[in-house]
This record gives sequence, C-alpha cells and structure tokens, in this order.
Amino acid sequence: HTLPTEKDLYENFKRVAQELAPLPVVIRTLDIGMDKQLHFYGHNDEDNPALGLRGIRMSLAKPEQFIIQFRAILKASLYGEVKILYPMISDADEIVQANSILEGIKEEFRAEQIPFNEDIEIGAMIETPSSAICAELILKEVDFISIGTNDLIQYLLAVDRINEQVAHLYQPYNPSILKTLKHVFDAAATAGKRVSICGELGGDPMITLFLLGLGHLSDLSMDPHSIPKIKKIICQSSLKDAEEFSKHVLSLGSTNEINTFLNEEMKKRYPSDFAQDSKYEVKEIS
Repeated sequence: HTLPTEKDLYENFKRVAQELAPLPVVIRTLDIGMDKQLHFYGHNDEDNPALGLRGIRMSLAKPEQFIIQFRAILKASLYGEVKILYPMISDADEIVQANSILEGIKEEFRAEQIPFNEDIEIGAMIETPSSAICAELILKEVDFISIGTNDLIQYLLAVDRINEQVAHLYQPYNPSILKTLKHVFDAAATAGKRVSICGELGGDPMITLFLLGLGHLSDLSMDPHSIPKIKKIICQSSLKDAEEFSKHVLSLGSTNEINTFLNEEMKKRYPSDFAQDSKYEVKEIS
C-alpha cells in the first residue's frame, strides 16, 4: 500500500463535490488510530491506541501529509460547498496550529495564483471530554462543530466499547452523556455556530426528540435505513414539545430511569415504530 498523492486526493474530492453540488461536502482530515490503522503511513502499534497518536495529533505530527490533504481540499473547494473538519480535537491550540498550516498554504496559492474558495469553512469534532468541557473555546476558532458521539461516550464513561467484558457499560443514555451534550449545544447557541451529531446517536430514533429539544441542532448524520423513522419523528414534533421532553429527560437521576422513560414514551408516541425496547440494555448491578 502507498499513500495517496495530492493529485489522487484532489480528483476524488473534486468528483464528490461535483456530484453532490449544491449540497455541502464536509471532508474530515485523516482520522486514523484505535480501530483504523494504516501501518504504511508510519502508524505503529500502540499499547493504548484509543489514547494515542490519532486524529489531529497524527496530522500535526506529520505535517508533510497534512499539507498534501490541505492542498487537495483547497483545490477541490472550487467545485462545491467544501468544508474542512478536524478530528480528535483536545483543545483550541490544536486548531490554531492546524489553521496556521492551512493559512500558509493559502498564501502559497495566492502567490502562485492557484484559485480556491477563500471562505472555506473550518469545523472541529467534539469527541473528547476536554473539547466538550471547553466547547466555548473551541467554537472561537471554527465555523461549526460536529459531536462524535461514539468516542465521546467511550471517553466520558471510560468504557472500551469493543471489549465484551465492559461493553454493557457503554450507555449513551447515561445522565453524564446527555448533560454533556446539553453543555455543548448551549455553547454553540451562545456562539451562534452550527452543531451536528454523528456516530450512533445521530441515527438512534429513541433519542432524536431529546436532541431536537436541546435546540440549535443543524444536522444529524446516520445510515440511510434510519432516515424514514427519524424524519417522521422530526416532522411530527414541535420545538416546544421537544424542549419539554429534553428538560424532563435531563431531570431524571439515572441511566435506568432515562432508558425506561425513553422506551415507554416513544412507544406511546409512535407505537408502530417502537415495538422493541432500546438496544441499550441496562444491566442491574448485583
């Protein structure tokens, strides 16, 4: 295996931008680590890859490859509404460093008269506890944020979601998770910046109404098969009702209470769509 060249990346990004235009295309910079290994990239095995050199850390450690990605993205930005998304952000300094590299490339393009979209938007993934806690600082450096719920849940609960011995502790409806989401949404609303949800929660209809009620939600990322049910929930809900729903969920004191409420309430509201309980079973502690 070999690394893609700037030309390879540019042609692929350009094709996607053209095919999806006028819809926006968000290109996440290289996000490897943990379950996504690229040994030919010089990414070696780590004792604890979940806490290792991944996401933006890898890009800043190997700026020569980061520059290739940036150049390809900027060139492709002429062919649609292309945006850049930085993964695995821990604090605002990483964004400042990445943006500094990007600005240097923009200066080169201007000097060489290579056209690109001067107003290309920059976003950050909120998927570490530190980025969630300091979301207001992250938001000062970007145009939008995307909450990566899979990793955020894993890190907040200190649970390896692919470890069978503790996988049952991976509970997206844990109060700490939902309160953290509320905190990030509030920060985005204050900053007037867009916030989207990706990961499994984005396609989980059991939690859609709660997310709507947090306000300021701009996008949900999900598998195609999840769209009909979630679209139905959104179309049949009022913002006021969703806000009351979220407020009640946030008042509940345990994962078990929240899980029970969501199962009962969604079955009552949409009996034909919620015949089964949530897939997140809360095991009693014996």
